Amino acid sequence: MNFRSAAQNAKCQISAPLLSDIDPVWLLRLFTFIPAVLIILAGACAIWMYLFVLSLHPESKPQIQMAGLSADVRITRDANGIPAIVAERTEDLAPALGYAMAQDRLWQMDYLRRAGQGRLSEIFGSDYVEKDHLIRSLRVVCKWDITSDSVEQKWTEGFIHGINKYISLHANKLPVEFSLLEYRPEPFVPADIQSIILALSVESSQAFKIDPVITRLISKLGDKASLIFPKDETSPEPLILGDLTGIQTKGAIFAATRQQGHGIPGFRGGCLWSVGQNFSRSGRAISACSLFQDLAAPGFWYKARLFSPDYQLSGAFIPGIPAACAGMNKNMSWVCNPTMVDDADLFLEILDSNSPKSYWKIDRWKRIGTKTETYLVKGGSGVKKPIWITETGVIVSDPVNSRAFSLRWTGQDGSLFSTALFIINRATNNQEFTSGLRQLQTPCVNSVWASDDGSHGSQFAGKIPIRSSSSDGMCPMPAWTGVHDWQGFVAFEDLPSRKNPAEGFTSNCDERPGGSDFMIYTGAYWRNGAKNLRLTALLANSGAHSRESFQKIQNDIFSFTAARLAQTLLEHTVPKGSTENEAVAMLKTWDFQMSNDSAQPAIYALWRRAVSKALVSNHFGADIYQVISRNTELTNKAADKLLFDAIASADPQLTAILSEALAKGLADGVALFGPDMKKWKWGSAHTAEFRHPVAGKSRFLEDIYNVGPVALSGARDTINYTSWSIQRPFEVTEGVTLKEVYDLTNPPQEYGVSSLGSSAHFFSGNYKDQTAAWLSGRLFRYPLDASEVRKNSSGAVLLRPDPKRKPHMKAAAR
Repeated sequence: MNFRSAAQNAKCQISAPLLSDIDPVWLLRLFTFIPAVLIILAGACAIWMYLFVLSLHPESKPQIQMAGLSADVRITRDANGIPAIVAERTEDLAPALGYAMAQDRLWQMDYLRRAGQGRLSEIFGSDYVEKDHLIRSLRVVCKWDITSDSVEQKWTEGFIHGINKYISLHANKLPVEFSLLEYRPEPFVPADIQSIILALSVESSQAFKIDPVITRLISKLGDKASLIFPKDETSPEPLILGDLTGIQTKGAIFAATRQQGHGIPGFRGGCLWSVGQNFSRSGRAISACSLFQDLAAPGFWYKARLFSPDYQLSGAFIPGIPAACAGMNKNMSWVCNPTMVDDADLFLEILDSNSPKSYWKIDRWKRIGTKTETYLVKGGSGVKKPIWITETGVIVSDPVNSRAFSLRWTGQDGSLFSTALFIINRATNNQEFTSGLRQLQTPCVNSVWASDDGSHGSQFAGKIPIRSSSSDGMCPMPAWTGVHDWQGFVAFEDLPSRKNPAEGFTSNCDERPGGSDFMIYTGAYWRNGAKNLRLTALLANSGAHSRESFQKIQNDIFSFTAARLAQTLLEHTVPKGSTENEAVAMLKTWDFQMSNDSAQPAIYALWRRAVSKALVSNHFGADIYQVISRNTELTNKAADKLLFDAIASADPQLTAILSEALAKGLADGVALFGPDMKKWKWGSAHTAEFRHPVAGKSRFLEDIYNVGPVALSGARDTINYTSWSIQRPFEVTEGVTLKEVYDLTNPPQEYGVSSLGSSAHFFSGNYKDQTAAWLSGRLFRYPLDASEVRKNSSGAVLLRPDPKRKPHMKAAAR
């Protein structure tokens, strides 16, 4: 026996008698005591966490004195936590709105303004630096003036004053996120409204997402990349620079494209429609909308109702902006939805190899404007990054071999988004509504309106660039010649507009503005028009419309694309075995409803995904598929073009490709859903999770803040819209976040629902209380009369003028 064995044997001989000497009763007590202690500790931790969270719950003080008010203002809330604000003077509504919005959404408002300031890395760390750098680079060239209108200025200052009053009054009971991220909010200033608009405009722009991908494709494929480009009826033949082949794509805009939106819920289109008095049961005009966004927590849209003797508004507000994007007043209803115009272009700059701070423009070298930004990164040291500016725009890539990309964006010339909404919120007729939209520069919007005189219509608004004849807005143009510079913007009078059309309705679902009749190039990022075809059919064939018929339209999940594409795939496929034959038989009986409890949508989606991957990979290579699959819309358009080109050319390999893709898709389905195809359910994989920006810090926070996953019906081309990731099938990343119906009957009626709730506080009963109704397609009725609001509300807060304080002064610009 060696020394180690002897030692171990001796240890066993010593320890065994000691263990046998212990009283079994004490052992029982010991093993009873330890779990009990652990349970008590866990309970104590839970109680401490509850009390900690409760201590930060925004309290509703019954009475508050606020400088600047001319009379008392009362804030009450309905069962969904939606505030109703009643004032004797209209100007007193703004500070009360700011106070109520801060009570419900303060951290979210701070998060959005930080995103637009390029300061998220200060609270989240290094992952946000590139996004911050892109935003700060844009801020350098953006001329975003705050309005000079005195009435709007006073409204804005009052709104900001209300926000800051809440911050100062509740300095020790701020939302939990501030404690988790270990910082405190700075006072708000009017310029913060523009920062929020900037953040959302950039995150909503398709050009910021797709143009860098197109540039990468050109770098890898050269001229062949044009086969992947999305096309429009008015698309010019693009000029593809030889300088782009093999060029390195590094820097702010390319890094930001690879990242998710960091919880900034960009706008992704929507369905908007209206009918006139002859098409409604009430004999009055009705309008409605379903608005699409990236899905994130907390809930986005902030509903509020404002009442004074000479002003009434029920609206859906962007957090931190004091004017409503959608709503109704005493005279009309409206929806203004940011849309997918190509509003930005990349340009290739030539830099002086001897002096990289110079660039060539037309006939001479010009000095690059420079600025250095410092990023205070949480958990690290400060990072300094240079910003370079040319005549075209800001440099958004790393210079390589005397080349760099600059960006031209409509937002450089201003926004006036809040100004346009401010005017629209007070419009009494179509002329005043249109005058508000005329102010708008960025972002472009689709809008519908309806008036109490029975008229209705639609209006497109915002700045659309006029490009050179060889620019499709996607391929980077040479900046050095000056030939391809933007040549101004499309005149407002030339933008699509309709009033009381003969067919009795207006409709638009994120398709090209003006339909096929509008022959001005606005970009090629529009969806395929399937939703609008469906919407038009439902509006034309449903007889007299009502809130109920509009609600049914909002919940429609019929897929025109599936009806067309599934039939095409079936015609050119030969099933390989019994599993494939079963899938084909099921698809042949499908009604093309993308229902979450049906198997056919899952079969179709799996097949289409496999077909897209096979066609693109076979034609361009697997590495190219990986590049474009970051953007689902771009991938689908490229694959569909390759499919129909192969059919037109009678490609002998097509049947084999489609048959193999069917087998591959079904094999993926077995892994997702199990072996019994008849038991598959689309909603088992087609799910959405609303993720909060702070939730990624721990699993515990994910469980608290995130909502879902929830099973969803729908698809990219259904009115009840969803968009899933190709790379993470079939995780829904975009969907409907707001549904509204406005019936201008007497008295007017409004119905609506949001995807989550009115509060951003996860421990509030209104954090996600609307989600069940949203999933089932049910709308809530919103009282529009001040007396009815008083009857059905609770938790009143009275804001009173402060007799000791002078009216609030203008907030200093930061």
